[in-house]
Amino acid sequence: MGETGHVSAQRLRCCAQFAEGLGFARAGRREEALDCLRANLEEAPQDGPTRFYVTLRERDPPWRGEAVTQTEAL
Repeated sequence: MGETGHVSAQRLRCCAQFAEGLGFARAGRREEALDCLRANLEEAPQDGPTRFYVTLRERDPPWRGEAVTQTEAL
């Protein structure tokens, strides 16, 4: 993120809102999670982790706040 004292207030809000949205998802509060993460995207549309979880939630309604990623062997 950055050195102490050199991280913007917007970036700190973005991180806090992402954490809140992920917490809602992990608690099974899917709609609240999606609302929170979408609000985060409005403020920081370039935020990749938020976009990932919003996309995941929109594709798979039973999402529980967990994701498994795979990589191909080289």
